[in-house]
Amino acid sequence: MNRRHWMRLILALSLGANLVVAGVAIGHFSRGGLDRAAPLIWALGDLDKPTRDRLKPILRENFEATREARKALRSASRDIQKVVSEEPLDDAKLANSLARMRELSGQYQAQIHQRAIATLQEIPPDQRARFVGRLLRSEPPPRRHGPPRNGMPPPNEGPSARNTGPPPRD
Repeated sequence: MNRRHWMRLILALSLGANLVVAGVAIGHFSRGGLDRAAPLIWALGDLDKPTRDRLKPILRENFEATREARKALRSASRDIQKVVSEEPLDDAKLANSLARMRELSGQYQAQIHQRAIATLQEIPPDQRARFVGRLLRSEPPPRRHGPPRNGMPPPNEGPSARNTGPPPRD
């Protein structure tokens, strides 16, 4: 085969790979892949289906309403990273950056708490405790596929969960 044939083959393979990736992305979003935009969707797992269906749009709305606050927190975090990487370390600048982070964190928590009160009113009393219990444990249900999102094993797995010491004495 000459160079021209190789180029056509490579172009065809590249086009095919791009079509596969585009198809997977379109399929993901057409099946409701956007539900992941609301990070607390996982906390609905113990609720009945009608309640979950009613709360999903509320959680999505809450997520959108707090977007600017989360963006400000990320910016403050980047500022702190920048300040601590500078030489010499400027104590006053660091103190100001940390104070800004505290202020933004408090504002964000106040927003979240107000929205939590409104959201909890939408959950039947017999299901509220399960929802809040899952939130307070901060344990999303185990993922069915792939590694954990943060790259760390769940708390009940991994080397720290294994008992490496001697067996207990009777």
